[in-house]
Order: sequence, then C-alpha cells, then structure tokens
Amino acid sequence: MSTHNPDNNTANDPFVLYGQTLQSRLMLGTARYPSPAVLQAAVARAKPGMVTASLRRQGSNAAETGNSFWELLRSLRVPVLPNTAGCHSAQEAITTAQMAREVFATPWIKLELIGDDYTLQPDTLNLVSTAEHLIREGFWVLPYCTEDLVLCQRLVDVGCQAVMPWAAPIGTGRGPINPYALQMLRERLSVPMLVDAGLGLPSHACQVMEWGFDGVLLNTAVALATDPVAMAGAFADAVFAGRAARIAGAMTPRPPPSPARPCLARRSGTTTMDDRPMNSIQAMQQAIVDAHSRDFADFPAQPGPTPTEDDPVYRAALAACSQLGFIAQDAECVARAWQAQTLRIGTFDANHWPQEPADFGLQPVPHARPFAACPRHLGLYAVLPDATWVGRMARAGVPTVQLRFKSSDPQAIEAEVKAAVKAVEHTGASLYVNDHWRVAIAAGSYGVHLGQEDLDALTPDEIGVLRDSGVRLGVSTHGYAEMLRSDAVAPSYIAMGAVFPTTLKQMATVPQGVARLERYAALMRDYPQVAIGGIGIEQFPQILATGVGSIAVVRAIVNAADPEAAAAAMMHAMKE
Repeated sequence: MSTHNPDNNTANDPFVLYGQTLQSRLMLGTARYPSPAVLQAAVARAKPGMVTASLRRQGSNAAETGNSFWELLRSLRVPVLPNTAGCHSAQEAITTAQMAREVFATPWIKLELIGDDYTLQPDTLNLVSTAEHLIREGFWVLPYCTEDLVLCQRLVDVGCQAVMPWAAPIGTGRGPINPYALQMLRERLSVPMLVDAGLGLPSHACQVMEWGFDGVLLNTAVALATDPVAMAGAFADAVFAGRAARIAGAMTPRPPPSPARPCLARRSGTTTMDDRPMNSIQAMQQAIVDAHSRDFADFPAQPGPTPTEDDPVYRAALAACSQLGFIAQDAECVARAWQAQTLRIGTFDANHWPQEPADFGLQPVPHARPFAACPRHLGLYAVLPDATWVGRMARAGVPTVQLRFKSSDPQAIEAEVKAAVKAVEHTGASLYVNDHWRVAIAAGSYGVHLGQEDLDALTPDEIGVLRDSGVRLGVSTHGYAEMLRSDAVAPSYIAMGAVFPTTLKQMATVPQGVARLERYAALMRDYPQVAIGGIGIEQFPQILATGVGSIAVVRAIVNAADPEAAAAAMMHAMKE
C-alpha cells in the first residue's frame, strides 16, 4: 500500500502551480482503465493532485464513455485538469479549451496540440502561439511539449508558469529516452516542470523527481498495469521518494583516489597543497592583487576582517579582496569561494576569479522551493513613483514596470497599488510593487520587489506566505553577501547595483561599477538579472555586455523631456 502522507507533503513542501497549492505532485490520467470502479480505486490509492480528462477523445470502454464518466470525475473529489487531447490545430485547441472551461468551471487547461498521429508528438511550431492566445484569455496553461530547451523557454516567455516535457512518446512506457536534454532543461529553467508521457515504471518517476522535476503526469503506466490500483500507489510512493531525495540532497559522486591528482596534506597545523607553486600567504595575496587590480582600481582599500581559519588560500584571498576594495562581508564570501575553488580544481589559480555557484555555496539548480518564475530577460525595467506613471509607461510598451510609491498612509498605499494593477491591464507589461507585499498580493500584482533589509526582516512564515501566493519576487543586492542571502529564498530575479552613483536614495555601499557587475552576473547566471543604479542610455552597451538581461532606470525616464520617446530609445538600445 501507499505509505506516504500527501497532506504532510503539502504542508512541508507545497506544490504550487499558478498560485494554487495541489495536494500531490502526481497527476493521473483517466483513460483506458478496465472499469469505473478500478479508476475510482486507483485515484483513491494514489491521491493525485489532479486528474486529467479530454472533452474530445473518449474511449469505447465503460470507464470513459457517456455522461456517467463526467459524473464519475466529479465523484472523485479531485481537481480536474481538462486537456485538448486529439486537437490538431490551434483553433481546435482553443475551442476545446473554451468548452472545457464552461463544462468544468475551471481556468486550468492542459494544452495538447498534436503534430504527428503516430507518435502523438506535439506540434511545436504552433504550440507557443496557441499557449499565448489561451493565456491572454485567462487560462492557466500547462503545455505538453518535447524536451526542447528553446521551445520550453518560449512557452515561459509568453506566460506559461509551468511546462510539461515528455520523457518518451505517449503510451510507450520507455522512461526518459533523452536524460541529458531533460536534465539540461531542468537546470536552465526555473519554472515548475512536470514530466508528462512516456514513463512506464515507478523508478522512472522517482528518477525524474530526483533530477529536480516538480511533478509527474501519467496514465497508461497505471491504467494498463496488471493491477492498476497497486501500480497507482507505487507511482505515488515513487514520486514522494524522489522529491524527498531531491530536497535531502544527494552526495556528489567522487572519483576514486589517484596518486596523479594534486592532494591536500596537513603539516604542522597548516593546510598546504602539494605541487603548489606559491606556498606563502603573502605571495598568493600579491598574485591576486596583481591579477585583478586593474579592474578594481577605482575602489579604495578596506580594513581587512579578522580571519576565521588558518587555511592559506582563504587568508590570502581575504587580505587581497580587502586590498581590492571589497567590504568585510563580501571579502569573506570571495575568500571562502577561492578556498573552495582551489580544493575543487586541485591548485591555486590567482588569475581565475571565483564564479562557480557551488564554490559560493549557492543552492543547486533547480531550486527545491523557488518563487514563481519570471521571463529570463525582463527588458527595460522602469521604476516609477505612482500609478499614473506606471500606466503611462506600460502603454508606451515598457515590458517591466515597478511601482515605488512612498507613503506612510495605509489607505493611500492600497489605493495606489490597486490603481497600478489596473493601469497595466491589457498592456502586456509586468508590474512589480516595491515593499508593500501584502497589499500587492491582495491586489493581484504580478510581482513584488523587496530591498535586502526588507527581505532580511521577513520571518520564515512570511516568506512562505509570499512564495505560496504565486507572486514573483525580485530582490535588491549590493554585493556578494547579499546575493548569497537572497539565493537562500530562491527569488524570481536578482537586482544588482547600484552600478553607478545615484542620488535617489542613500546607499550603504559604494557604486559597484561594471567590473564587479560582470562578476556578479557570472556568479548569479542561473537567475534573471537586473542592473540598476545611475544607468543612462549611453551606458547600456557596457551594461549589457556583462550578461545581465535587464536594465532598470528611474531618472532617465521620469526626468526626460519626452518620457515615451526616451523609453522607446532605451528599448531600441537594448535590442542592438
């Protein structure tokens, strides 16, 4: 029998799609069961988060025919995910989705658009535009797709908050036939992802959950099993186990020891490295400074923090980073990363500035509990003082806008946030509300942006409320230590700055400059990134060259003689 408790799973590790918490990460199809009673028993055993049903493609057996089938679905007391199975054109799929919304009174739709009748492979050429159309109509679209990275990214870009790549063609039961592509897809995209189709064994489900996929949808593997009810329980257990293993964190595979590899030895209480050309702290410190002083020439040296351990690489990097102008908490982060880098590659390299996420202790990707995903490239990001400005720039085509409304009057704040949400309707712009996160959630804002101090002030329960609402979260950071703290909550995007001097707010840190921004962007490459702080259109080329996907501006718009023309010029500059 199934031994896991899905209610506990939901409480401790909620599965959220489109802001809705589902009771399980397993979804079951309802076709091809031997009888209605077997289907009912299988659902009762597995306790899935949803069951899928097609309006167009009903089978010939008693389990899926006629009005009794719809009555059976309602009796299961499990949310129904209608699908567009059997649709070969965009118009067919759209019409079927509209009918399903009327029949089941739900915005959920699993979008299937078939391109090949033999394999039931999706029509990838028309899938994205069809998904975009349905999203504009207010549907919560879960697209069935292949494991193609570009296709899945396009689906996310048009507004899909989750994607459902196949493991293998529908009904084959072969399990993941392209593990590399699936794992790469999971590493590159931060939205929830469910493996849909082609799984045949519970071990297949456990494996993809261990890879970091958020859920599994299957039908044939259960319905055609010798004992569908027992198999439903086995899959439920496998999904639960795979997710638990992912959260627990598997050990990193290690190569066997080899005499040819440089190794660490501990001598007289000091960690040294065999074959290291530099064996003094002072020599390593100077080598780091010599290699990177040109990039950080504008930063005054900072007082060096007290070392917390004796490792020579750590102590050398700590002193060098302080000499290069990094404040104590950031110097500490880089020094520990340099130490980890040296252990990982087996040698000290002064020229290679650390940039591997694992060396800094960032969460592995995909994150276990991320905030809802936003587009990888947010484009021009306008930070605006009130709802009138928000509406004006949204109508001008600015893709991302932030309401930064400063007031101590709760009623004024609530009214301004509601007005801003209303102002971006039907414009295509994504709205983030600065600071006022509870009001933003209540008003239906697309996202919330928090400063580092506001994020630090939240309790774990408040972070949970914020995450479970489905709202996107952006966080301001001003250096390595703040980026690491932000990573702990896996926000939707990371803002980095101030890049250049700004008079808009009093900054606790000096301007970061382009050289630091480039290193920050390399480290945080798994997040959408926003550069902010004193940036004008003339600096756009060098900012974009660092790899960030968005530039936030304030004065460059609100102080412009023609704000709409200024916004248009900046959006054009971002595309060059």
